[in-house]
Amino acid sequence: MNQRNKWAPFNSVIHEKKILKELQMEKSKIRKPILSEDMIENLENKILDSFENQTPVEITYYYKEHLLKKSGIITKIDSISKKIVLNQNFVLYFPNIIEICEKTIEK
Repeated sequence: MNQRNKWAPFNSVIHEKKILKELQMEKSKIRKPILSEDMIENLENKILDSFENQTPVEITYYYKEHLLKKSGIITKIDSISKKIVLNQNFVLYFPNIIEICEKTIEK
């Protein structure tokens, strides 16, 4: 048995896992939720409050047809570019933010 044929069954399994992951990602795609003016105003207030008090938050945001979550402290607000910065390095744009929740720190 040569080297190429020896690993063929494992290559098949790896390929199947990749295909299953792609199918799962495809099935979980969603359209971007539409927020009302009241919801947007509420998000803006939560952003400002969290920034002023340096309270940890969990932000749900829309990215490439998926809803993702990121936790941290808002360290910068750029109203001109319409973005916020979490933990000094993670940039989120206002139009992609769907929800903000105060995050409790476990002690």
